[in-house]
Amino acid sequence: MLTHRYLLDLYASLLQLVHYCGACDGNDANNDTDPPWFPSPERAGRCIAALDHLVAHTDPFRSLECLTALLSTTRPAPAPKGGPPISPPAWLRQRCGRYLTRIITRPHQGIKLLLAFMLDGEADEDVSPARLASVARLTLAIPSDFASPAAYYDLIVPQLRELLDVAVRCRLPAHLQTDTTTATLRAELPATLSEAALVRATTFIWTKLLLKAPRYCQEAVVAPLLAPLRAYYPTSTSPLTQTDDGTHPVLASALEIQHSVVALRLLLLTNDCPPALVERLLRPVAESLYALYDFGQRSRTVQAPEVLDLLLPFYRLVSPTAALGALRRTVFMTAPAGRYAPSAEGGVELRPRHRSGGNAVGEGTPADPLFRTGLASYLTATVDLNTFVGFLDQLKDATLVGDYFVTLLREYTLASDVHMGDASDEQDLDRIQMSLTVMQLISLMTERLGPAILQRPGQIIEFANGALE
Repeated sequence: MLTHRYLLDLYASLLQLVHYCGACDGNDANNDTDPPWFPSPERAGRCIAALDHLVAHTDPFRSLECLTALLSTTRPAPAPKGGPPISPPAWLRQRCGRYLTRIITRPHQGIKLLLAFMLDGEADEDVSPARLASVARLTLAIPSDFASPAAYYDLIVPQLRELLDVAVRCRLPAHLQTDTTTATLRAELPATLSEAALVRATTFIWTKLLLKAPRYCQEAVVAPLLAPLRAYYPTSTSPLTQTDDGTHPVLASALEIQHSVVALRLLLLTNDCPPALVERLLRPVAESLYALYDFGQRSRTVQAPEVLDLLLPFYRLVSPTAALGALRRTVFMTAPAGRYAPSAEGGVELRPRHRSGGNAVGEGTPADPLFRTGLASYLTATVDLNTFVGFLDQLKDATLVGDYFVTLLREYTLASDVHMGDASDEQDLDRIQMSLTVMQLISLMTERLGPAILQRPGQIIEFANGALE
């Protein structure tokens, strides 16, 4: 009880003793005093040991409180000269920073303690952007003791990932809940800390880290996060696993898919996310997300609106070229490796797509004229066209939809011009099927979207040229 009452004084006294006994181990540069008196190595060692013992055996929340109080304490300038308040000396800032780093990098609890300390007593709506920026800046500042940023990230990223994972699992549907994660999280936090404020701060830190260290995060964070959705693509190397009842091989389970979707929603929708980060996280999985949305619309699953909340900002924020490319691949993808299907537990899982013949449906060969023109990828629609046109309408972007419509006209004209006698009957059939699919999509867009499709002069001229041809 006595130690708890005078903990701040104990920290201040021991830090001064360590400094003035010469126990600064030669690394404390820019001291504000003359070289300190150094009575003996034994006395210096005892000072350091006492301070280390205090940090190790004191409530870390109280230690954070005392160390940050010492860092923020100022004293008035000398009376004759006056001037602004004097900040803590460099040696004190350096020492406090080292012990703060020890607390922050404690496995499983350091970052959580820091966030709990800085956000204690604040509700989600009370956390200002300035406070979030301060929390992120302190968390991601690289201490001088670390040889490289990666060495520091190796200690804090697992903690940030654990916080995000717990937040995701708390938001999973009831049938996918596997443990009492909400109760576990609540038990480890101060009673005055809002769980929503903690989640908001965690996602804000993730946003800053993804922008600050893109190469490190790509391998450590982004790739594992997107892996279940990436299994949809033909280049995927995801291993097959069996469902619980052993009836279907799966590329990604319902839990894995839902986990990725919820994590993306937390990262991109909790705070104002920069467009560059939206494109970076969603562009590699845009077609997979739409296929999930398409299945959700047809099966009336709860995932459809959740996925739509990700797709709409993506198409509104990315560059026109990236958006057009994603729309083209969404409808006509070269033999996706997976297809979304209902899972036994009530969610949506990703199963291998059935293949027919030597090539998967929609694959071309280098000898195919359509392959050389880049149209071999667009032979068979992989989604429901009515649902897709409805999605285009929800984009509320006449320019993008008009450009896509003109692109379809151009592809239809090009496919019609390819000579049909240079390939096998099977390839001719594929071309006809591709032309019919494009024509059906053009017809649906004309019928449902009407004159809103073409609003720019360039689009109207392109449409007129296509009609004349």
